[in-house]
Amino acid sequence: TSISLPLPSTSSSSFGGLPKASSMRSRSDSFSYGGVSMGANPQANFPYFNSPLGDFHESCTQRLMTDLILTLNASFPDYDFSSIRPQHFTKVPTSKIAMNRTNEKLSELAASTPQGATFLPHLWNSIDEVIRLN
Repeated sequence: TSISLPLPSTSSSSFGGLPKASSMRSRSDSFSYGGVSMGANPQANFPYFNSPLGDFHESCTQRLMTDLILTLNASFPDYDFSSIRPQHFTKVPTSKIAMNRTNEKLSELAASTPQGATFLPHLWNSIDEVIRLN
């Protein structure tokens, strides 16, 4: 299953792509998300047990959300994605659909690059070498 990532606009963003006020964040030993801490009864306190990313009671889903936010922060360092919520992501049924959607979004950019028609195939070959989409 693939996941569609939101991208920040250069103005404002409805999912928290705001300019960073500070790069310092406090750390906590317990997992919390969106200001809600995983307490003694997580289902009563935590609204993300049925999110597009999966059940947040599972550590792999928590890790996925953390990795997605870290990827966005690294890709767009001038924006703060700490207010991103699982609902800002969409599960895409297959990698083929994800690739088609990405090609649609990047086709205009690809046409304007010096590589032109080879840009998208080169992009997918590079990605496939790392995560084996096909």
